[in-house]
Amino acid sequence: MIATRRRPALLLVLCAAAAAMLPAAPAHAASFPCSKASHPDEIAVCKNLVLNDDDVEMATLYQTLLPLLAMGGAGATRDAQKAFLAQRQACGSDVACISAAYDARIAALKAEFARIAANGPY
Repeated sequence: MIATRRRPALLLVLCAAAAAMLPAAPAHAASFPCSKASHPDEIAVCKNLVLNDDDVEMATLYQTLLPLLAMGGAGATRDAQKAFLAQRQACGSDVACISAAYDARIAALKAEFARIAANGPY
């Protein structure tokens, strides 16, 4: 029983460690190749350091979260990611719109980590 109680605490520590590594990501390293950016939203992300950093944070959270989810949860998270990308693309080159989309997506991913830490997927 003690080991079961420690699992959520361990998961929380691992998530915190992963989050602590986020600022160490290179500033100019979008989650997609900027040399192939063709849509206005992608070009805006590549040209704007803050958006670029948001993209790296979002991508890191997303890639870290997926293996922690059961199949149904992973599918829903993938669907939400596709919806986010469509929302970002609909922003065109509007930096404020793109920033708001990233803020919402990052918050949703962090909320999912918090849910896992509180309840555990096991």
